[in-house]
Amino acid sequence: MIALIVAIWQGIETRNHNRRTLTPKLSITRDLRNEAEDIGIFIESVGLGPVIIKKVVITIDDKQYNVSSQEVWKNAIGEDTLFPVGKSDFLLAAARDGLSSDNKYRLQRATDKIAVTIDYASVYGDKFVVHKSWN
Repeated sequence: MIALIVAIWQGIETRNHNRRTLTPKLSITRDLRNEAEDIGIFIESVGLGPVIIKKVVITIDDKQYNVSSQEVWKNAIGEDTLFPVGKSDFLLAAARDGLSSDNKYRLQRATDKIAVTIDYASVYGDKFVVHKSWN
């Protein structure tokens, strides 16, 4: 009986340990540096476990756009998109080559009005939210 109790306890502790060690974290950044190949707003999985994206909402001047909806955003990041650890991708980006300094300034001013909210989950179903704005 004691062996069964210890085995169950070990199973619970192993699951809790795995949950903590596979915690996902999502980073949202705006990169407008001159040395960057592409400039814009990027997301990256920087935690210890993969990120499962549930919903991406971009807010511009109090108007919300659900990026997860194919109707609103072409080539959208859909519901349940998996981002393994270390993967990064852009939400809004432009190739730096060919952008005049005036257009780069306009892009910076435009992104100043943007807020991004992403709902995501771990492989264990734990839910997280990250929000970033530049205004």
